[in-house]
Amino acid sequence: FKQKTAYEIRNCDWSSDVCSSDLYSELAMQAFLPEPQSPLARVRLDSLLPIDEESGAVTEEALLSYLHISLEMMQRTGGTLSLCLVSLDDSPLLRLFGLDGSRTICRSLVQHLQQESRAYDVVGRQSQAGAMNFPTFVLISLLCEEYQAASLAKRVCDQMKYIHESQDQSWLSLSIGVAASHWSTQTPRELLDYAEFARQHAERAGGGRTVRYSQIVAGNL
Repeated sequence: FKQKTAYEIRNCDWSSDVCSSDLYSELAMQAFLPEPQSPLARVRLDSLLPIDEESGAVTEEALLSYLHISLEMMQRTGGTLSLCLVSLDDSPLLRLFGLDGSRTICRSLVQHLQQESRAYDVVGRQSQAGAMNFPTFVLISLLCEEYQAASLAKRVCDQMKYIHESQDQSWLSLSIGVAASHWSTQTPRELLDYAEFARQHAERAGGGRTVRYSQIVAGNL
């Protein structure tokens, strides 16, 4: 599946269908469980896709193509696809590094997202910019409910914080919006907009937190 998907995205060839039932069974067994300790299991799907040299994440074009075919596959199988939209908050560390240091910070963030997620999850970059024009990133998780993605996002958010000893101040924090596909989700852009709305909500609330789109819709935030 990983090689086939990479081929489809690179060559824009959608002529043959993915064996979604086999993928569904395999992913269902692996969802949020420790991965098998084999070299093949440690090969990430996003490592086979076009990579943005600056950040180490999948390029936006490849990300949108992958999201499109994945969303269609989840709609056919009745599975759920979740997105985490991640941005860096304005902070003393960002101002200290500036745009010249953005490559180092972004690469560290992408690597951390990859380490915390599963081999079948994909981390990509968006052209849309966040604080100080730093890029925003997207984590796509197949067969993952919104609450599971939110749990992962919260863990990443907490682990990326650096506390200044004298001022008890967070020097690096993230705003993360989480959204999941459902029966009425028609397009990748629609799902990205849901996650972006949740991310903006997290940012306006002061950053350093994770917000689920479903909580906003339910009026719980």
